[in-house]
Amino acid sequence: MSAPAIASALAAGATIVTPGKRLARFLVARHDDEQRRAGAVAWPAAVAMPWPAWLGNLWLDALAAGALAAPRPLISPAQAAHLWDSVVAAAADPLLDARGAAAQAAAAWSLFHEWRRPGERVDGWARSGFDDDPAAFARWADKYRKALDDLGLADAVLLADMLAEAAPAVPAWRGRRFLFAGFADLTPQQRRLREALAAAGAVIDDVPAATAPTATPSRVVCATPADELERALGWARERALADPQASIGIAILDLASRRDEVQRRADELLCPELAIAIAPDAARPYGISLGLSLAAAPPVAAALGLVALAMARLPVAEAAALLRSPYLPGADVGWRRRAGAERVWRDDGVRTIGWNDAIAALLRVDRAFGERWQTLVPPARGTRTPQQWATDWRELLAATGWPGDRALDSGEWQAREAWSRLLAEFATLSAVSPPLSGSDAYAALLALATRTVFQPERPPARIQILGLLEAAGMTFDALWIAGLAADAWPPPQTPDPLLPLAWQRERSVPHADAASGLAWARALTDGFASAAGEVVGSHGRVADGCERAGSALTRDWGERPPDAYPAPIGHAIAIARAGI
Repeated sequence: MSAPAIASALAAGATIVTPGKRLARFLVARHDDEQRRAGAVAWPAAVAMPWPAWLGNLWLDALAAGALAAPRPLISPAQAAHLWDSVVAAAADPLLDARGAAAQAAAAWSLFHEWRRPGERVDGWARSGFDDDPAAFARWADKYRKALDDLGLADAVLLADMLAEAAPAVPAWRGRRFLFAGFADLTPQQRRLREALAAAGAVIDDVPAATAPTATPSRVVCATPADELERALGWARERALADPQASIGIAILDLASRRDEVQRRADELLCPELAIAIAPDAARPYGISLGLSLAAAPPVAAALGLVALAMARLPVAEAAALLRSPYLPGADVGWRRRAGAERVWRDDGVRTIGWNDAIAALLRVDRAFGERWQTLVPPARGTRTPQQWATDWRELLAATGWPGDRALDSGEWQAREAWSRLLAEFATLSAVSPPLSGSDAYAALLALATRTVFQPERPPARIQILGLLEAAGMTFDALWIAGLAADAWPPPQTPDPLLPLAWQRERSVPHADAASGLAWARALTDGFASAAGEVVGSHGRVADGCERAGSALTRDWGERPPDAYPAPIGHAIAIARAGI
């Protein structure tokens, strides 16, 4: 479809379906930009949504049409994760990391249903001579399915198959138009749903990958990954200064493991003035994707610490840091007094701290605050439903004065709101969980907070730092792709350890063998080569003391010397050279 045809379809009420949220937001923003450039003052809003959200909308249509035989309530991802945790923890298989195994089992359950053939089940794997891991998964999957049946609930992993079956009986889908964008390879489950919708009268089209007028992409060999990052950031800064309206992307293959380093260097090289202003929530000229765990957000970490202190014992260092937290009342001046609690505990030779220990120390070093806490009653021992625990924790935090009495900046305020949503989501675990002890409830809360990704909303930035997969399907005025070394791209293939390898290869499951991995990486590389007017690929020649070659997939890109993209001088180095 051409761009005008896509715009016409969107104006007529078509829905764009994408693999993830970022591409959906990008397509809506691009459509709006095109309408403004065309001189439009008002236009119908484009509707683009990721695959899971689209399935949720179709589910509501099917319910309204009465097209589902004996429909069950759908469990949320958090409820499914908790149910998997419970199933794996109760299994007879001895595990060092039960929660990690449960997360892997949930991923395998999803992958199996995406790539299985109609009617195929895993039950027989436990009895058919497969090795230990698929057999263990088959036992867990059987218990998980039975738990859903006992609770009268349905798993969202099966939603696409249920909708395909119900498609003929949903009149609302007849004549509806759906445009699929960014799907490099549809799974059999996705294809079945598309075919069922088309048979029911819906119009299904594929949006071709977005392209930009481009010169021949170039590649550059940098000294190290750190040098590569600095040159990419310096290149982005120069492009942004030359054209403040340009959209600039930096896609980094290993962004997930280097996010802190990337953000630190981006602050120093793209907005060094913030190092002087000490404004952690100040606007930045760049945006960085791949948010952190909600449990790591400072206000949420303080809330989790207060809950843990009220229900168990903390190491001295953790308890002392908690009392010094800026998210307690009067912390701006009181933290110095409260810091004395650690000296009290060290002098007494205490190693772990409970609620009463904290109050006793506070009465000695900050009596007014200690008396406030002395009136609080921590949640009682015993078992409660997750909903009751959530209520108790909410009341406890309010009584302690969390999140303090100072004005929160934007990121802190959003973290506080995310915490409120987290407690509400934790309360919904009552639908799939029996009453929990205090320790089990806190462990489940911490697991949920750790799994929840938190990224504060910021104003749009012209420089976008993305993971490699997030950049797929997007277009820019200029794009730098970092990390394209031979040993990293195509990435090493990682078949799912809980599904039989032969089963994965027979169905061409992605990353199950070298051939499928190579085809997938080549398609992405070709897409990146036409995603911007200027495209630069790079890799660090030496990493961890080892020499590395560039990826063979960029062999045809014209090579340029590193000096063509000079590394900028960082703020700290400039100060050192000036002798300040």
